[in-house]
Amino acid sequence: MNRAPTLTALGSSPDPSVVGQPVTFTATVTPVTAGAGTPTGTVTFDFGDAATPLTAPLINGTATVTRPYTTRSSGLFTVTAAYNASNSFAGSSTTGPHTVHRALSATTVVSSPDPSRPGHNATATATVTAVSPGAGTPTGSVSFTIGNRTPLTLPLVNGAASTTITP
Repeated sequence: MNRAPTLTALGSSPDPSVVGQPVTFTATVTPVTAGAGTPTGTVTFDFGDAATPLTAPLINGTATVTRPYTTRSSGLFTVTAAYNASNSFAGSSTTGPHTVHRALSATTVVSSPDPSRPGHNATATATVTAVSPGAGTPTGSVSFTIGNRTPLTLPLVNGAASTTITP
């Protein structure tokens, strides 16, 4: 069977994105030869990370998928859009870069009890959250500095860390 050759173009929006932010990837498949018609079938997207590739149908020559990068590391990812050949059109593919930055975070600290009583212990809890459009639970550590004491660095567990403050 003689299939018409195609070209695949790829775009992503927003680019760059931040960890956890939904990104829309769009592949446009066009025939190389004018008048060959509109390609039909599917496009498979590989995002350059450990995520499972996604396949989307072509609608009027365009396939779209939306997904976030959930990896903890930011960086440059190579995305591939591969048009899967149909009965009338040959397959084609293209690659393009997509940049993912770290999401911004916000930290809140709460003391309990509040107010605390002189001579009694209190608990300080720091909670770190991703700032929209980022998403996910931050990892890493926080440092508590109380008065002139040496800072205490603790790991985040489910986005939070707590310490007891003694008088």
